Amino acid sequence: MLLSNFEYIPLRLVRKFLVPEGLARRAARFLPFYLAPQGRISPRPIVDRYESALRGEGGSVAGKQILEVGTGGSNGTAYELAARGARIVTALEPYVGLEEAMDSEQLRSVAASAGVDPSAIAGRTSRITSLDAVPPGSIDLVLSHSVLEHVLDPAAFLSALAGRLASGGSMVHVVDYRDHFFKYPYHFLQFSRSSWDRFLNPGDLPRWRLGDHLSICDRLGLAVEVLQSTEDRSAFARIAPYLSRDFRREDPTLAVLTAVLRMRRRETS
Repeated sequence: MLLSNFEYIPLRLVRKFLVPEGLARRAARFLPFYLAPQGRISPRPIVDRYESALRGEGGSVAGKQILEVGTGGSNGTAYELAARGARIVTALEPYVGLEEAMDSEQLRSVAASAGVDPSAIAGRTSRITSLDAVPPGSIDLVLSHSVLEHVLDPAAFLSALAGRLASGGSMVHVVDYRDHFFKYPYHFLQFSRSSWDRFLNPGDLPRWRLGDHLSICDRLGLAVEVLQSTEDRSAFARIAPYLSRDFRREDPTLAVLTAVLRMRRRETS
């Protein structure tokens, strides 16, 4: 058994049973090894990452009708996308309510950086709580940041998103496959599915690996490219002897910590 489990397991138990998700978001800076969502700090790095991925594919957010999924407590990323030339941006957030003070501050900050009136940005953005509000075939670009790793049914989720894509549209998902107690990026791979879900899972961390998402895309008929990925081979080597049998040791993607995935519907002849 890893000695670090004497620290990791008690903290995981506290996180599951004593610290609900809403409190965790608000008090992130006080929780050991837990990071506040980037969108609460600044939307700019998130949109920088989207644009970096799109540039590598010869694309851009400019002129696009965009759906961003899992925007969080503010529409900050939607404002940043609009400021960078997106035609229309819809922010989908079914679980987290709008925090008006943070939202207003981020709108002011984005507008000031772009040198435009806040109303010019806000007028091209909207916030919705259900994908039902998005007509099929209406979206040029679907974006998400640190969302796909939390989705309990990724097949249904990706299928529904793909149905909203216009002809030639695509999706970019920035996925964080780490254990979200970030000091221990692979520790959650030690536990059986039943033990994890019963005692340690905070409720939104199903432990998908990159290989799971690639397999799901293949079944759905989605062409997927891994544009970027990161690993920590030394940290993975330390945890490898303790991997749960629920994970396939021969899976070449098991050590992937973060990835940027570009998805498109496959062309049919």
